[in-house]
Amino acid sequence: MNRNVRTIVKIAIIIAGTIICGALAYFISSAAFGHSLATASNNMAYTNWQEKFSTLVIFTGAVTGICSLAWFILSRWVFEITSSTGGGRRIIWAILAVISLAGSIAVPQIYSASAGIKVNVLVMAVFVIFFTGIGYWLLSIITTPAAFKYTPVGARLIRARK
Repeated sequence: MNRNVRTIVKIAIIIAGTIICGALAYFISSAAFGHSLATASNNMAYTNWQEKFSTLVIFTGAVTGICSLAWFILSRWVFEITSSTGGGRRIIWAILAVISLAGSIAVPQIYSASAGIKVNVLVMAVFVIFFTGIGYWLLSIITTPAAFKYTPVGARLIRARK
């Protein structure tokens, strides 16, 4: 596989991974907490709550997907191998991880207040696990180009198992 095809495949993995994480977060949160949260949202009908909750999942997934894609773009086209050891790449990776984590917590808080729905700490925990844990951390390990494959924290553990 040539370099261009690998690039397209990795971008497709990021997009598909973000969509899968969003679907899992939606179905798990909705099934586990949906009815009680819909009732707590001014006795909102469950279907109305689901509509608003699906929009929330899309916004949160977009934040995480953008962070994952930003890391891939930086590591593929911006960073140079000849720069000094580290070169601040891990700091940039960590900043994007913090943005992803903040998005997994802040987006539900901000959106739920404006949409009039309730979300609880368990929903945000599911969002952190699926969007930041899998959607950013694991996808960044899988899709980071070979020259920087050990930059993400924990990459050495995951890649050593291959």
